[in-house]
Amino acid sequence: MRGPASARAGSISLAAASRYAKRWAVLALSLAHVSRARFGGHAAGMAGVHRVLGTRAGTGVRPARTTLHHFLFLMSPGSAMHLSRIPFFLAPLALTPASSMSAQQVADFHAIPMPAGATSATAKAISPDGSYVVGQLTFSGDQRAYRWSATTGVTTVLPHAAGGIDFSEAGGVSIPQTGGTTVGVRRPFLPCAWNSAGAAFDQPLPGGVTGGRIEDLSSANFLSVGYGLVGSIPYPLQWALSFPSGTSVTYLDTLPGVAHAISAFGNLAVGERRIGGVAHAVRWGLGTGSASLLDDATSPFESSVALRTSTDGSISVGYGIDGSFPVAAQWRDGQTSALTDPTGALLPLVASAVSGLGQRIVGTALKSSSTAAFVWDADDGVRELQQVLAQDHGVTLPGWHLLFAEDISGDGRCIAGWGVNPAGVKQAFRVVLPGPCPADLSGDGYVSMADVGPFSVAYNSGGAQADLNGDGLVNLVDIAIFSAALQGDCD
Repeated sequence: MRGPASARAGSISLAAASRYAKRWAVLALSLAHVSRARFGGHAAGMAGVHRVLGTRAGTGVRPARTTLHHFLFLMSPGSAMHLSRIPFFLAPLALTPASSMSAQQVADFHAIPMPAGATSATAKAISPDGSYVVGQLTFSGDQRAYRWSATTGVTTVLPHAAGGIDFSEAGGVSIPQTGGTTVGVRRPFLPCAWNSAGAAFDQPLPGGVTGGRIEDLSSANFLSVGYGLVGSIPYPLQWALSFPSGTSVTYLDTLPGVAHAISAFGNLAVGERRIGGVAHAVRWGLGTGSASLLDDATSPFESSVALRTSTDGSISVGYGIDGSFPVAAQWRDGQTSALTDPTGALLPLVASAVSGLGQRIVGTALKSSSTAAFVWDADDGVRELQQVLAQDHGVTLPGWHLLFAEDISGDGRCIAGWGVNPAGVKQAFRVVLPGPCPADLSGDGYVSMADVGPFSVAYNSGGAQADLNGDGLVNLVDIAIFSAALQGDCD
């Protein structure tokens, strides 16, 4: 004879409850996503790509979002929910320590393989999801752009639009959903882009501009930024890429300067504005025509340059000049601050990149008479990357010297840079570091019902906090990550 319902419920194992909860959460969140996509609509043109990306084609604007009402019916903070109101199959999962989940991750160091004939390699950028690294290979009498795929492990030498042996360098790369589109420059100083197949396309310049370079591009909408030269003076430019033709190019500013980076969302660009010949870190609103200097009134810097920015452009990093010396800097919450090493062993020179929500910053520091790649977080400040790998994760690199950390993925876990290998040759690398669980939006150290409200608000508004994998898109993948994290799986 079967006992009371409460007894039957209590007899269900934790594993079975977890499996049931996962199915329930994924179904509920997936229904909410489908509802959002159905009623939000998609613009015509590149429809297939943008159905995957969750953006309106060619605009970078995300579709209107319906609420996650299926998920929030039981779990929204507004419902004054407490553990007694959580369904029995979710109760064991309500307080899953985020720290225990992040411990599942494993640190890794991977030297980017150099093709036959290459004598050295540097890395300049990593895709927002960490799956591509791009930079420059050196051959005898030739320097070539490359794109490396973490999925295939293959380093592809990118061709020149004009053919033949020449100079090129890749400086930015997008995500797999857009084919790892890559941007950069080729001789004789012309902006260039490479599509998913690796074909090269020269990009246009405004009239009177004699040369230029594309520095970075967004995740989804093919917007890219850089600069062009009028005589010897740089002016910031924006391109809306289109292959094989049809790209448009516009000025970002009437004043001289360089646009060094664009947010993954494609809403803001950062760089430097030249005023009286002095560089000042600046942020441009794309599509709005706005521009604002990043240094506040208390900034210690005489001049400054912003090199990279976060997913939505709210946090930027670069360097300032204090006297005659560069100092790694960040611009956050309306304030300018220098990055420091609490031990005094490193003197941070340049902050090269920041993760999607600003949890980690990477760059280059002075160490004795050489340079060293560093990683920064709010808890530990600046630390040498090679030291973090060895002391915190047991990844020792005999003979290696990690000199420059150039870029970091949106989730803060993949770092691209270059150093000197045991053979004394410059070689690019990708490092994977375990990170905090991105689903712990409340910051209390647990993935629990307290995170449901913040996630739903961010998701429905297309906010950066809902971009849990850091790829610059807010979509069904992020819902799956959040659902899994709620059940203790947060790799």
